[in-house]
Amino acid sequence: MQYEIDESMRSSLIYMLHTMAMRDGILHRNEMHFIQGILDEYQYDLSMLEDMPENFDINKVVLPELYAERMEMLYNLMYLMKLDANVTEAEIKFVRSLTLKFSVQPKLVEELVGIMKEYENKLIPKKMILDTIKKYMN
Repeated sequence: MQYEIDESMRSSLIYMLHTMAMRDGILHRNEMHFIQGILDEYQYDLSMLEDMPENFDINKVVLPELYAERMEMLYNLMYLMKLDANVTEAEIKFVRSLTLKFSVQPKLVEELVGIMKEYENKLIPKKMILDTIKKYMN
């Protein structure tokens, strides 16, 4: 990650990523590799995932105050959504539920979901994501 976020925010990101990955009931190999990369970056052990609660509680999520940092976290969640090449309705519903917590416009999330679906099996041009986020910056 580009930004320095504190311990509670890092744990929240892992919590949300794990929840997102399990929305379709299957932890795909690509999703696991992505989460493992973030765990490694934060120097967390894989066993941390075993302690994750099964039922997601949005009140346990701590987000950064800076918009750019929240967008980076949101992007990681959106990217994880497409890694198994199958963007499911359960995953979309989950990311929509985070809109208020992330303080982003629902239209932004809908556009990003559309991009993830369009590029399920392809590389997403980074400029496309950045341009979409810039459109909705406060």
